[in-house]
Amino acid sequence: MDLSIMPVVLSLLLIGISYAQELVLNPNTTIVMNSPNKGLVINCEVRGITDGQRANVQWLDTKGNVIGPYSNMRTPRIYSEQMGNRNRLRFATLVNGDAGTYTCRGTVVGKTMTKDIQLSLNKNVLPSITAPPTWSTPTVGKRFELTCLAEGIPPPSFIFDKDKFALSGDRYNVSVTKGVNETQGVLVIEDFHYADRGNYSCIAYNQAGHVTRTVFIDTHVPPVIEPILNISKPEGSAAELVCVAKGNPSSVVTWRLKGSGVPITDSRDITVEYIQKEQPLMHVTTVKLKFARLEQKDANTYTCSASNVAGTDEKEGRLAVEFKPNLADTPYSSIYGSVNHKTEIKCVANAVPLPVLFWKHNSVMISQGPSFRISSKHENQTIISILEVSVTAENENTIFGKYTCVAQNILGSSEKDIILKQAAVPSAPGVSIKAVSPTTISLLIKASGTGGQPIEAYKVVFYAEGDDQNKVSQLIPVNSTSQGMQTQFVINNLLPSRQYVISVEARNNVGYGAKAAITTMTRPVRQPNHPTVTSPRFSEDPNSYKLVWEKPGTGGMPLTGYMVKYYQVELSEGQPDKVKAVVGDMKTLRINQGNVTEITLTGLMPNSTYQLQILATNDIGLSMPTRKIFTTPPGASVPSAPDVSIKAVSPTTIPLLITASGTGGQPIEAYKIVFYAEGDDQNKVLQLVPVNSTSQGMQTQFVINNLAPRRRYVISVEARNNVGYGAKAAIAAMTLAIREPNPPTVTSPRFSDYPNSYKLVWEKPGTGGMPLTRYMVRYYQVELSEGQPEKVKAAVGDMKTLLIDQSNVTEITLTELMPNCTYELQISAMNPMGVSKATRKIFTTPPGGSVPSDPDVSIKEVSPTTISLLITASGSGGQPIEAYKIVFYAEGDDQNKVLQLVPVNSTSQGMQTQFVINNLLPSRRYVISVEARNNVGYGAKAAISAMTQSVQKPSAPSISADEVTSTSIRLLIAKEQETWGLPVMEYRVVYYAKGNVKGKIRRKVPVNRNSKDLQTVFLIDNLGAGVQYFIRVMARNNLGYGAKAKMSVKTAFFTVPSLPSLSFASRLVYFTEADDERNVTPTAPVSQPDPRRVTSPRSSDNPNSNKLVWEKPDTGGKPLTLYKYKSYQVDEYEGDPATKYPIIDQDDTTEMELTDARPNSTYKLLITSMNTTEESLATKILFTTPPGGRKWYLLLFESYIFYT
Repeated sequence: MDLSIMPVVLSLLLIGISYAQELVLNPNTTIVMNSPNKGLVINCEVRGITDGQRANVQWLDTKGNVIGPYSNMRTPRIYSEQMGNRNRLRFATLVNGDAGTYTCRGTVVGKTMTKDIQLSLNKNVLPSITAPPTWSTPTVGKRFELTCLAEGIPPPSFIFDKDKFALSGDRYNVSVTKGVNETQGVLVIEDFHYADRGNYSCIAYNQAGHVTRTVFIDTHVPPVIEPILNISKPEGSAAELVCVAKGNPSSVVTWRLKGSGVPITDSRDITVEYIQKEQPLMHVTTVKLKFARLEQKDANTYTCSASNVAGTDEKEGRLAVEFKPNLADTPYSSIYGSVNHKTEIKCVANAVPLPVLFWKHNSVMISQGPSFRISSKHENQTIISILEVSVTAENENTIFGKYTCVAQNILGSSEKDIILKQAAVPSAPGVSIKAVSPTTISLLIKASGTGGQPIEAYKVVFYAEGDDQNKVSQLIPVNSTSQGMQTQFVINNLLPSRQYVISVEARNNVGYGAKAAITTMTRPVRQPNHPTVTSPRFSEDPNSYKLVWEKPGTGGMPLTGYMVKYYQVELSEGQPDKVKAVVGDMKTLRINQGNVTEITLTGLMPNSTYQLQILATNDIGLSMPTRKIFTTPPGASVPSAPDVSIKAVSPTTIPLLITASGTGGQPIEAYKIVFYAEGDDQNKVLQLVPVNSTSQGMQTQFVINNLAPRRRYVISVEARNNVGYGAKAAIAAMTLAIREPNPPTVTSPRFSDYPNSYKLVWEKPGTGGMPLTRYMVRYYQVELSEGQPEKVKAAVGDMKTLLIDQSNVTEITLTELMPNCTYELQISAMNPMGVSKATRKIFTTPPGGSVPSDPDVSIKEVSPTTISLLITASGSGGQPIEAYKIVFYAEGDDQNKVLQLVPVNSTSQGMQTQFVINNLLPSRRYVISVEARNNVGYGAKAAISAMTQSVQKPSAPSISADEVTSTSIRLLIAKEQETWGLPVMEYRVVYYAKGNVKGKIRRKVPVNRNSKDLQTVFLIDNLGAGVQYFIRVMARNNLGYGAKAKMSVKTAFFTVPSLPSLSFASRLVYFTEADDERNVTPTAPVSQPDPRRVTSPRSSDNPNSNKLVWEKPDTGGKPLTLYKYKSYQVDEYEGDPATKYPIIDQDDTTEMELTDARPNSTYKLLITSMNTTEESLATKILFTTPPGGRKWYLLLFESYIFYT
């Protein structure tokens, strides 16, 4: 037995004297303990006692004081335990002051015996480190702790060094904490640095010497993700999001959808590519999320996560998928409109980028005006255009028809036709009679034709036949949710026995439709209908019943009340609805309120059956009775005594299992538990245990805590419902004595998953009434008996011992095992009382793996500076592939070999690994070798060679004209050309006008490296309007300019200002009060970019002048400078009207008074506007001065719009 580990129990015998009775000590010699901080047990027993005699045995300490028993209230370190004729002296832990002489004293029938025992302790013991050092994660910039545990006499102190140099200075702090069994030394570095990486030694020392344990501490850097570039690409094209993470050790990098916890893996259209690169003290992991062919569903925000033992980082990247407009969400293909109403036509377009929407009516483009108003709203990738069409009496012949919504963006356009139909009044509705009473007729109305618009209301007209002078009209609104459904309406306050004529018209926003007519006769006045009882068969209360009924038909007269009769009955056997006999007196209740529909019958007997009758009354008489049989439940009582059992007992607890045996007809609300130690009923303890409603009929568990060990306790339990407490259930139980822990239960399997280690898992055992302090695990290699897999024949290896100083640990990994071998382990639990029995477990390790075979290596892609490898494992050696070692060098230069280690994630086993070798020289052959590594080691090499491509000039870039005006062209240069390993440094742009080759202009354009879409923008300006230009673009790298990209673009023409205020008219019709009519067709201008409607009247109010009013025209792209106008009398002038041509040099003027006109005359007016470049075409209009008694009216003004 190992005294340094387990409490000491030695057995020696001293022979006593006196009456054949003797004191026997166990042990009975001087005890020498090498290690304090351990437990000790000494037994003392009186032997030779006859039947009926009883001994009193006590222990005295070194000062002669009696050592008392254990008490959970003060938890002594030294205490005694008397059991019959023996007493056990326990030291939970020994300390230096415990040395000395201890005395056992026994008394039998007045006779006293004593025996002494000497306890001594060694003073100096060499320290020993009791467990491997532990440390926190060594993260740069964070607090770092290295912890060592050691024991010795006296308790040891600690110093720490790094790479064999003592640590000193303000950065390092060493603390020492002395425990009961061992001493803890902690090294703290508040701000861990890169340079702190190295070998750290923990040195525990005291007067007897020192001991050292060394560990290697690496440097950990949390990952940092570089900013992710957002991508926008057309549908169907390829795209990739790139995430670059730096940290140490290498990071696990994954992509996932924002808000999702599921990493994205390879699929049919998505590929995840991993690239690893090592830098000094840093690992760079690049993960590309590649989309082979973009779909609209791919558009989303993606989150890249990088994590290692030092921390985690996340960043987001946005992928936008561009697609042409889609109008599928437009809600309809036809809609109705009506005169003097506005109709909204909606068009819903989805597109990226957002499209431009415009409308056409019968293939003619629509602009804002009195008949049309266009608005829109958008959200994300959806835009909704709303065309508001105003239908009037003037335009109803032309406003209906086909409307076309056109949506257009850079990827294309889509159209949707919507027919605007003219709504009509509704057709006659369907009307039927649902119910008739003496004073009411209930109608059921159903729309048969809406006329294309929702039904808003029904007009119901009714009168008594022969009395059509007293028609009554009522309007019944119809909710939008009722469309296509039946509408119910009750005509009230009618006379009995009369024939009524009823007509119903439906109304929509066009008007009232055709009438539906119907006639019916009201019923004569009579007694009420009998009530319908809706209350249940069984009452909830044993002494009352809630009677509920529906209000019956009144018989044409108001209800005056109800009569209820009820009495106790006996039912026929086997016939629950047949009364055999009345066994009680009848009780009658009169209810003098006709609107009451429930009442409670009281004074009933529990567990009885009753029959009731209910009748309704009006002034005519009583209704027929409605009968109802009902039953009351048994009356409630207090609960019966519950069933109580003991579930398990420990030294300080008694767990109870309580089951209700009878609830007394009411739910159990709580249990009252009273307990006390036997013989100490003055100190009863009461505890109330609530019972949840969900626990009814189930067992309730309750643990009585804080009890004294080895005492008998009396326990009573009472159940309580809402009536009160019931009978008591009594039970008694004795707590256990404090003892060693129970043995742990091992749950790990027989066979290990790994050839060199075994994961041991166990359940936490019973503590024996004292807290667990540690676990001890011993294991050794064994040989089993043939044919008996659970029987050990012999131990064939050295025993190894592990002490686990954390009582909450329930698993540990045993390492450094031999492959294909059988081991036996023993695990014990410890508390201050001692060590539990050992639990044994036999386990077997699998055969050891071998190194991997050489992998399959192929060349995926080659550029002037890179070689992309595709590596596939061909044989893993029975263990997972952990990494690939890649060595490469230029042929003939093997002195400059480069080594790179590529980690393989567990998810990549059996899959291909891609790796790109960067920073190579062009046109050189490289020799490459690849080795796979598992936990056994590196395998055979796979060798391959490849030549990088030669460097060339760039290919032609992709160019396009993004925006063209009359004086400029905005040129887009896309970075899509092949660079052949050298970056593009600049572009050369050459352009000239058609027919002017000698006038070439050359420009150097720097490359825009900051653009998200990798495009360079260059503005070619100072061009001529309406001119064809030829453009050439070349990219340059270090070798020179590459191939040309060619295109030609024509600039736009200058636009002149639009006509100042008037749409030009193709037909102007006017008439006089005498109905004279003439037509004037003015000359049409060549173009008018922004035509407007006339705002001044056709006829003047003054015979000698007219006020001209116009709207400010479109400026044609340049500021307005002035207006000019001229006027002349139509009947008198022929030729050039040069006499009237004044100039208005205020560009913000929009009205002018024309004077010197003649009465009763017609004038033609021409007005033009000018900007800094040109003069607009003239806007023409006729106006008439009055003669005094004759006026001209503008009848019709039709506008036609033309564009250049």
